[in-house]
Amino acid sequence: MKRVIALKAPELPKGDPGLFAARLAYERRDVEEELALIELTRRQMARILSALNPEDFQRRGAHSRDGALTLEKWNEQPASHEHGHYDMANSNSHRRFKARLPYGHIACMRG
Repeated sequence: MKRVIALKAPELPKGDPGLFAARLAYERRDVEEELALIELTRRQMARILSALNPEDFQRRGAHSRDGALTLEKWNEQPASHEHGHYDMANSNSHRRFKARLPYGHIACMRG
């Protein structure tokens, strides 16, 4: 979302979930730390989004899998993104992490 706000029609390449999980040590991450990071990121994005003009939500990024998406569309999607990062993890800590993620997205915090 930050790239779409800051850049003109940025390309947004799809990541390889298996590669990210293996290279970024998903299985060794601390659940509480990850939850805190997600909460801080959501609060930060809510502040950024609340400072935008309505026309800024029509800015687009070109996702390699999903095609052109407006900032508005991304902001309306459910919070499945966080869940997706940990779906491939089989450890107990990541199952606990996934179970504790709140549903909803930044849009619900924009007011």
